[in-house]
Amino acid sequence: MGAKIDLTGKRFGRLVVLEESDRRDWGHVVWKCRCDCGKISIVDGGFLRRGMTKSCGCGRHGELCHFWKGGVVKQRGRWLIRVPDHPNANAGYEKRARLVVEDSIGRYLDIKENVHHINGNITDDRIENLAVMSRSEHMKLHNELRKLSNIKLQ
Repeated sequence: MGAKIDLTGKRFGRLVVLEESDRRDWGHVVWKCRCDCGKISIVDGGFLRRGMTKSCGCGRHGELCHFWKGGVVKQRGRWLIRVPDHPNANAGYEKRARLVVEDSIGRYLDIKENVHHINGNITDDRIENLAVMSRSEHMKLHNELRKLSNIKLQ
């Protein structure tokens, strides 16, 4: 068994570690944490370090949570919109770019259709900056763009 890692003061998602708890779960060190919503939780240190626990659970309550931002979140640089009834939604969210294109063409995109950002800025979801193509076409385009940028850099 390795040395104990002090997590005091560290942030894991919405949780900030306050102190080590007196409790042990199956021999594991557990920590007293305060969620951004104000609730105190006792959490296994391994779950914190591996990213398995990021909040007290307040984020699961959608509109009831004071973190609710109207169903708009940014994930990996892309804007996601909460549309729980969308047929292709992932955990109730869909990429804003896909929704913009779907609204413009009047149908849902197939999951095999990708939306390409023409200017390369994945946050620029204006319809004039978006192009629909198959997954293979999209990969070919990005491979060509990578080759061109490598030529320019040499």
